[in-house]
Amino acid sequence: YATVTIIVNIAAFLDWKRERMFEVLTKRLAASNLRFIIRDGKQMQVTDQDMCVGDIVSFNAHMAAIISCDGILLSGQDVKCDESALTGEPEPIGKSAEKPFMISGTTVNAGKGTMLVIAVGDYCIAGKIKKSVYGGGGGELSPLYGKLDTMANRIGKCGMVCALTAMTAILIWEYGVHK
Repeated sequence: YATVTIIVNIAAFLDWKRERMFEVLTKRLAASNLRFIIRDGKQMQVTDQDMCVGDIVSFNAHMAAIISCDGILLSGQDVKCDESALTGEPEPIGKSAEKPFMISGTTVNAGKGTMLVIAVGDYCIAGKIKKSVYGGGGGELSPLYGKLDTMANRIGKCGMVCALTAMTAILIWEYGVHK
């Protein structure tokens, strides 16, 4: 028993440490990922979490490859976005005055331009998807999570029945038949 306890505690500690390191790395990456915006007529650099509706964001294929908020293209030069993660479209989609919607979670493959932020956080497309997948608190379970929850409950009940049956059989054998 001591060996199992030691191994379980070491594994739990290593998992906990790895999780903390991942959180630190994620925070460091978010802080270093700055966007150039214009807010209230002033140009500034902010992180994705600090962007607000109404900001004007400058982007290009190198500087801001992943769009982190929903927006409308104000001006652009040969802007093409890879929306395959959302729409399944295999080819990059050109953005222009006729097709001005920049969708969060997509990647700018070519061009440069500016866009007006119209939705951030849980209100943008990527935020709504993330909220529906990981849950936003208080909502109903997705069908997959519902089925997994039902299956886990059934496995737990089956394990309890098996354990009680085995314990009863051992008790009867030791104190009833075998004695």
